[in-house]
Amino acid sequence: MPSRSHHLTFPATEISVPVARHTVMGILGRWGLPGTSDAAATVELVLSELTTNAIRHSRVTTQRVTVTLEARADGLLRLGIRDNNPGIPAARRVSPDAENGRGLTIAKLLAAELGGDIATERHPDGSKTVWAHLPGILAPAGSAPVAIFLSTPRQTRRAT
Repeated sequence: MPSRSHHLTFPATEISVPVARHTVMGILGRWGLPGTSDAAATVELVLSELTTNAIRHSRVTTQRVTVTLEARADGLLRLGIRDNNPGIPAARRVSPDAENGRGLTIAKLLAAELGGDIATERHPDGSKTVWAHLPGILAPAGSAPVAIFLSTPRQTRRAT
């Protein structure tokens, strides 16, 4: 697969999260990522968490968020969410019963599980892009799709 990229712009409103998710997953499906795979579920969750964070934490400064997809020939997927808030996102500690506050931590853990990471790029205009680097999500050029298993099924024993 040759390198590809796609840029999508959405209003900075909560309803944009499922729209972005549906649109991005459609593009990735056309790029060869099976929608029912563990890899697709990982991308979908990382995208949801980073897009939700961008919208919630930059509402005052951002009217639109831009989602960028970059698929490299080696199978690396770069997923970027750009907003106008100059602040750099930071994972925070939350209580076990908190209803939110774990998005960046979840995205970082999922990216790390694949050998990737989450990084922030500042732009000269004061905006920023939070990038998820997800290696092995897409099949490298000339290869079959890569199978990714994020967890091992539990073995259960029958009671005797």
